[in-house]
Order: sequence, then structure tokens, then C-alpha cells
Amino acid sequence: MIRSDDQRYELGEDLGKGALATVVAVTGPAGERYAGKLLHDSQSQDPSAVERFLQEAALLRSLSHPNLVGVVETVKVGDRPMLVMEQVDGPTLAQRIARDAPLGESLITAIGRGIACGLTHAHGEGVIHRDLKPGNVLLQDNEPAPI
Repeated sequence: MIRSDDQRYELGEDLGKGALATVVAVTGPAGERYAGKLLHDSQSQDPSAVERFLQEAALLRSLSHPNLVGVVETVKVGDRPMLVMEQVDGPTLAQRIARDAPLGESLITAIGRGIACGLTHAHGEGVIHRDLKPGNVLLQDNEPAPI
């Protein structure tokens, strides 16, 4: 079992991998479920990559919007920083497209609106999403959810 350095969070299975980080299931001290964005080992050895990751974390913690994943805090796991984020239960847009394409017009419109609202809020706070793609759009209960 892997825990955060402060022992509050237990890390579970991988939920996804990106170029810089892996997203893992995380359990909090009272059994709460979170997602943890854990910087890859290779990136954690690069001080500039760690600094960018921590700056991103600070920016994301300042955002609060129904169409954006909330960031709870940043913790250390060994030598690596991890963003503790709210867990969104549901498929990605890429998974939904693969399973149900073509999607209905009303669903596509609702998803597009949700994405636009979340991005508008983030952009208004000076945050630019640099990796927007169907695999990074989460759907919750078959409705548009945080991105």
C-alpha cells in the first residue's frame, strides 16, 4: 500500500496516464474518494517540471466552477507532488463516443455548453487548458461534468 507522506491518503489503482503525470484513485482519512494527479518519476527529478506542476496546482485550487474538477490540496508521495482532486464518476467523452456514437444533438449541445462554461471561467481567471480533448472531458451521470 502506498500512502502520502503525511499518511492521510492511500493511493489505489491507476485511472489514467498522461505525458507528465498519472491519475490514481485516492482514499482519504474518512474513506472519501478522490483522484490524485501524481507527477511521473522522470518529471519529479526536473526542478522546473516540479515548479510548473506546483504552479498549476496553485492556479487550479483557486478555481471553483461546476464544470471544472476541484482541487483539494497538494501533498507529497515520496519525492513526487500529487494534486488531490475531486473524483468524478463516469466515462470520459472519448469513452462515451466509442460506446454510443453518434451522440444525439441535445447531448452534444449540453456537453459543448458545459465545456464552454468551464473554459470561460478558467480563462477569466488566467488559466488556459492546454490539453483539451475528448479523453480529458469527464461525464458524470451521463451529463456534462468537470473537465
